[in-house]
Amino acid sequence: MQSERYLQDLYAAGMTQYYPLYVPGAQTFYVAPSTYVAPGGGLAPSDGNSGTSPLLPLATIAQAYTNAVSGRGDTIALMPGSYTLTAVLALAAKTAVRLVAVKPYSATITGNGVITSLIKVDANDVELAGLRLLGVAAAVTLIHLADTTAIRNCHIHHCKVVGLETVTGV
Repeated sequence: MQSERYLQDLYAAGMTQYYPLYVPGAQTFYVAPSTYVAPGGGLAPSDGNSGTSPLLPLATIAQAYTNAVSGRGDTIALMPGSYTLTAVLALAAKTAVRLVAVKPYSATITGNGVITSLIKVDANDVELAGLRLLGVAAAVTLIHLADTTAIRNCHIHHCKVVGLETVTGV
């Protein structure tokens, strides 16, 4: 759809050269916080949406990861806002999946005060870029690499960690 591509291009214009939103042959899944209002009459965030456009955003990062196809180079693009995780975000069993903020540092991932890790990486070729990770009192690990002897090509870059004084380890 012409208007969807136009909106995608508008959001991509906010990206840096370090992590492009589009990967040839891959799919981008957009996720938005509950407060997000889609432009131009788009739908409210829901895991029943396709997530393939900012007009049809998913409500949870976990659903976007479920929709991603292993090895294709899919991107999970987080719209600006705050994402509070109630369970560890497990990035496992799918290779070549990217989790990026649509605009650098505009998406904040935090915990609900109960979980002890935010993101657990247990797959190859994973990329985390442009995110803000907010430490909370109960979070002892922000990003947990499950098996450092087996995981290959895990790239974490252009991320900001906020609230380090409240966590015991990173």
